[in-house]
Amino acid sequence: ERDLVEQSWGEEHPQFANALNALADTLSSLGRDAEALPLLQRANAIYEHALGPVNQQMTWSLVNEAETWATLGQPEKGVPLARRALAIRLEMFGEEHPDTAIAWTDVGIALMASGDLGSAEIELRKGLAASRVAFTENEPASLAEALGFLADCLVRQGKSAEARPLYEKWNSYSRVRVN
Repeated sequence: ERDLVEQSWGEEHPQFANALNALADTLSSLGRDAEALPLLQRANAIYEHALGPVNQQMTWSLVNEAETWATLGQPEKGVPLARRALAIRLEMFGEEHPDTAIAWTDVGIALMASGDLGSAEIELRKGLAASRVAFTENEPASLAEALGFLADCLVRQGKSAEARPLYEKWNSYSRVRVN
């Protein structure tokens, strides 16, 4: 697929970056994250060159790269990538957009993976607040994700009593999704 897309669009085209992302995703699902990482980095460079520094395509790829760094045991390298994706989404969409809410949660997840639980809690709270505005009760999966990650972060900090109502709400959303 990569060669066909490269021949059709050229190696500097966003479609080629999309193909690199898809290939990286496949490699990651096979546990081959070290091979996926340079593909994600190349995709990010293509997106930025072709679409400019503020573009939605690159935000997803930046988060994928951040997650890959975490999987490779270097989550601290993913934090600035997740923060950059958040900054782009804030500039493009503002604070109350669903993609921005997800981006705050992504930053919190990256910080949690790097061991900075205090900062992670702050970002995850922002993500939950934004999710409550951006998503309706008809979109329980997005709210459940924000609740679950914040609750996990609180438990890791020894704040189980504070996490309990979040888990209970998460559980109620999870039941809605299943039914």
